Amino acid sequence: MKKGIYFVSVIILGGIIGMVGISLALIPKVSTRDNQIKKVIEQSSQEKESDFTIDRVVDGDTIHVLFGTSTKYIIRILGINTPEVVDPRRPVECFGKEASAHLKELLPRGTYVHLIADKSQTNFDKYGRLLRYVELGTSTDVGLSMIQDGFAYQYLFKNPYARYQQYVAAEKVAQKNRRGLWGAGCR
Repeated sequence: MKKGIYFVSVIILGGIIGMVGISLALIPKVSTRDNQIKKVIEQSSQEKESDFTIDRVVDGDTIHVLFGTSTKYIIRILGINTPEVVDPRRPVECFGKEASAHLKELLPRGTYVHLIADKSQTNFDKYGRLLRYVELGTSTDVGLSMIQDGFAYQYLFKNPYARYQQYVAAEKVAQKNRRGLWGAGCR
């Protein structure tokens, strides 16, 4: 009897170890190059991080950018929030489709952008997205533009960010003038 239990236990344990091995093989590995680029981005002492190209717009406040030709980063635009359109746990929110469409107009695929860190904020949010201001050319702050046009509202997570006062002022003007979501009967 003991031999039978021992034999069955060994078979079960072997199966579990085999499944764990298969599961570990399925976990995507991050390349050394990706880790090096993340390190460069995190430790960047430059004001602007250049050479990023828009790959796609996810929604009104999240984009995918390419570094070089193949390394993709998910960027959460710092200081703004837009109505949800892609969260599977929630319905599409009022003015969410319009906000996404507007960001797609501002940042079509292939557009070169600058990503700007804010020393007062962490580099990544809880979802692993890189937190950055996004600028077009030398002076167009994409987040500010989204707020001014009424497609986003300023978003403060924990600590005030460097552009907080500017974003709050822009939001007040957009509200007063009933631009975008402020005039669409949302909120």
